[in-house]
Amino acid sequence: MALDSIDAVCTKYGTKFTQVPKQSFLGFKTLTCPTCQEKLTYPLTKTRTIVYWVIFGWMAFIIFNDFNDGLGNNLPFIVGKISIPLILGVAAISAILRDRSIRKHLSKATSVSSTNVAG
Repeated sequence: MALDSIDAVCTKYGTKFTQVPKQSFLGFKTLTCPTCQEKLTYPLTKTRTIVYWVIFGWMAFIIFNDFNDGLGNNLPFIVGKISIPLILGVAAISAILRDRSIRKHLSKATSVSSTNVAG
């Protein structure tokens, strides 16, 4: 699936530009500022964020259910001593936390950029 171009703002200098992003493994959009060559990461889509929350919730349910049953009774989800739901849950929550961090950083850059244009 080809991604559409997006309007972006450089977080370093506030330069506005339009570019077709590349997508990372977890779904973050990555861009390169044409002015300063800064690598930018844009947040997840709302749909992907919801999917990660659902995955995290489902994995948390499975893990807690395993603990209540004696950890290990759910054999299809166990690889050695590391639980696959644990790995998926950690990946989902790390994507969610990274998304929040990117959104916060981007909102600061956007507000600085709009202040520079207005001022």
